[in-house]
Amino acid sequence: MLSFSSTIKSIMLVSGLSAYAATVPVSETRDSQTNSSTMLHGHGPGQQRYSAVVAFGDSFSDNGHGAWVISNHSWPAHPGYYQGRFSNGPVWVEYVAGNLSVGM
Repeated sequence: MLSFSSTIKSIMLVSGLSAYAATVPVSETRDSQTNSSTMLHGHGPGQQRYSAVVAFGDSFSDNGHGAWVISNHSWPAHPGYYQGRFSNGPVWVEYVAGNLSVGM
């Protein structure tokens, strides 16, 4: 059974992902020869609507940069931590920024 804290974190993650999904422009094109449709993300030239992603949150959003800077690049020093953060790889907000081709 999930604890209250885990449930809230799950709701926050789903809410954050839903907010991201709502901002991605999508258009449908139809091929007249095959009568099939294709969904295309609208990330072409001149369609970028965002210049950066700013995320507030806990470990689901924390890329560890603040702790890394404050500790003068010494914490966490365990090799299991990815680039000075508390995860073993990029967090979801970094993927969002990458997909939108913007900085964090």
